[in-house]
Amino acid sequence: MQLRILCLSLGVVITLSLDNYGLNCFAQTQPGTHFEKEFDEFGDITCEDELARLDNFSVYLQNAPDTLGYIIVYGGRRGKRNEAKARAARMKYYLTRARRLPARRIVTIDGGYREEQTSELWMSPPGDPAPLPTPTVKVKDVRLKGRVKIRGYSCGEGLG
Repeated sequence: MQLRILCLSLGVVITLSLDNYGLNCFAQTQPGTHFEKEFDEFGDITCEDELARLDNFSVYLQNAPDTLGYIIVYGGRRGKRNEAKARAARMKYYLTRARRLPARRIVTIDGGYREEQTSELWMSPPGDPAPLPTPTVKVKDVRLKGRVKIRGYSCGEGLG
């Protein structure tokens, strides 16, 4: 026996299967619903800690092959030009080169600015809208000094 329930308010289909007195439950989003999930958020951490977080993110994405991964990076109130773009580019580089995720599944977003440099990792089914950045500092209140080069990922080379 199979029971299907449609939750219109959440846009989620839940299927319950009662086979041999066992209960299996599966949930999936309907196309066009907004069902993204924040996976992780972190500040200006060491390169090794960032790699560990990206490894966890890549494992989830590998186990959910239809899910898109989003990287939102916010520059800090004080920092360098292109710092957020450089960090997002190096995270995507690591996920696509070292972890072999297809580049089309990793989307980078420049989030604007927050008090401190912050990175967010999000997941969302294809066809759903991308997560929206939530900056907390206006551009006019940001003080940037110097510039960061946008390039690949290497812990030995530091940021940018």
